[in-house]
Amino acid sequence: MASERSFYTDAAGIRITDRTLVFPQHIYAPRNVSAVRVVRHRGIIWPGLMVLFVGFAILSWGALGRDWTVMLIGMAGMASGTFNLSRKRPAFGILLTTTKGPVYVLASRDKRYADTVAAAVSKAISAARE
Repeated sequence: MASERSFYTDAAGIRITDRTLVFPQHIYAPRNVSAVRVVRHRGIIWPGLMVLFVGFAILSWGALGRDWTVMLIGMAGMASGTFNLSRKRPAFGILLTTTKGPVYVLASRDKRYADTVAAAVSKAISAARE
């Protein structure tokens, strides 16, 4: 009986070997996985853009009417929209194509981490098929 080869292990509970793919909420056999890929998810930005543009319109309206209260409301809206947009960073996930269909098993803001885990899964799939 051959020994189990480990390709990746980390403190988050992810362990990838040629016999099992262990994620925090999922366990798969590499033989049941046909493909792995890293997918990018960008947050929804339209609410932040809308608040930014409405804030600019209110600020302009207040400037035309020389109304400081309306201008302050517009500036607050622009600040809120800018803050919302600055928080929209892309997230990267790992999508496994299994015999039961596609499954997302990991999400991270760090692309290198997602790439490292995906490469280890790919090695495990190749080793399991040998």
